[in-house]
Amino acid sequence: VRLVAALGHDPANAEIRETLAGETGLASTLLPRDMASDLSTIWLDGAGENVIASSNFCAHSVTPADARAELSDLTPGDWLVLQGNLTLEATQAAITIAKAARAFVLLNTAPMQGWMAGLLAQVDVLVANEVEALQLTGTADVSLPAILAAGAGIVIVTRGARGASLLGPEGAIDRPAPRVEAVDTAGAGDMFVGTFAAGLAMKLPILAALDLAVAAASVSVTRRGTTSSFPTRAELKALAARG
Repeated sequence: VRLVAALGHDPANAEIRETLAGETGLASTLLPRDMASDLSTIWLDGAGENVIASSNFCAHSVTPADARAELSDLTPGDWLVLQGNLTLEATQAAITIAKAARAFVLLNTAPMQGWMAGLLAQVDVLVANEVEALQLTGTADVSLPAILAAGAGIVIVTRGARGASLLGPEGAIDRPAPRVEAVDTAGAGDMFVGTFAAGLAMKLPILAALDLAVAAASVSVTRRGTTSSFPTRAELKALAARG
């Protein structure tokens, strides 16, 4: 796994680098910026649900030229995972490079951007939560193939405690989540997307990758924090073994 991100020149820099260095199997390319690192502030309600406010000055500093330079080593079958922090121009450049390399593109609509609907025809897998699906299509009903009609190859709609739904050319498949006591949902969407993308990269059947992602996200909501709540490699292997 390789992470490419812009990082500011501030006290958070060292903490972020130290955290990333502790991740097994992760190579990080951190683009230095003479500004503050992006910050997310998370509020939790009594049920563990979250509201997040984020800055994106560093992310918006990533240029199409940065994307072309950092993604030049993509190869056929690789997966490029994008979300809504970058500008349209940088996102489009990254997608163009991936398509030229015959790599696959997964777009996560968090945070949602108004220009995302115009990119769907270039996206192999789209992952959106119910609110984001509503913003994209005017309906959060996954049985309505509005997103597919716009060109996305496969659409995943995450539904929190109710699991996730996969919508493809052959119809919709619902996958329930295990019943757990949620204490903090912050990071669950990231856990889902990362696990699902990893499953696809490891060539798991798509429903097996979906089930593993739902299970991993369900574990993360039972713990406080974001990266600190994520299952370990050993826990993920145990979840995969349980099917």
